[in-house]
Amino acid sequence: MKALGTLPNTVPAANILESIGENILIADTSYNVVWMNPSAATLLSHIVPLFGLEKVENVLGMNMSFFHKTPSRQENIMSSLTSTHRARIHIKDTFVTDIIITPVRSDNEIHAYIVMLMDVTTTAEEEGRKERQIKALSVPIMQIWDSAIAIPLFGDFDLDRGELLLNRVLQYTVENRIKYVLVDVNGLTEWNNETGSYIKKLGDTVRIIGAECYIAGISPKDAISFSEFDFKYPTFASIQTGLLKIFENENKSLG
Repeated sequence: MKALGTLPNTVPAANILESIGENILIADTSYNVVWMNPSAATLLSHIVPLFGLEKVENVLGMNMSFFHKTPSRQENIMSSLTSTHRARIHIKDTFVTDIIITPVRSDNEIHAYIVMLMDVTTTAEEEGRKERQIKALSVPIMQIWDSAIAIPLFGDFDLDRGELLLNRVLQYTVENRIKYVLVDVNGLTEWNNETGSYIKKLGDTVRIIGAECYIAGISPKDAISFSEFDFKYPTFASIQTGLLKIFENENKSLG
């Protein structure tokens, strides 16, 4: 789609690029950096020392391939670029960013390239973000109804995951006024004393804060182990039967 409307004559294009809060650079057709907006200059002032440059002004006139780990690959990408190119890049194992390169065309001819550096974080911050995502995925919380959630557990279960399970479920239950917590253990690859202890701890704590805990996905083999922990809450062979029970109880309370 083409741009809509007309830019006021009193607003130069350079001023627009300077006022945008993103990190924007302009490269010529030889891929040399010829301009950057204030946001990019501030960002690059922290990055250029990693490349042995004293100040950010040294970047002007430099070829983009200088900053690429494999210059020949950068040159191949630029020479064959016909539309917007986007990639996730690591800068000297210190920063992580999305780089977006867009050709500036006129009369079907490229006159320059706009380079944007988006979502810049340090490597440590990026790793921390990934770790938080992995942890969140390891204990997913599914909102079934306004008053009920399901926790499908899968894979191995260790001390860290047990604590994460307990903290996330309790916090979510209190904040959202959950009445029913259905834990599905069918996907766990191993059942041991540690697993049973944390499931029991979760169920007991959920009851203390006023919610009901149901356990689903119990195999005949696991049922023997469950009996050793003296669970005080309902257990079901499948998540479907557990959900039906919650549905029945909720209807009774509403009726």
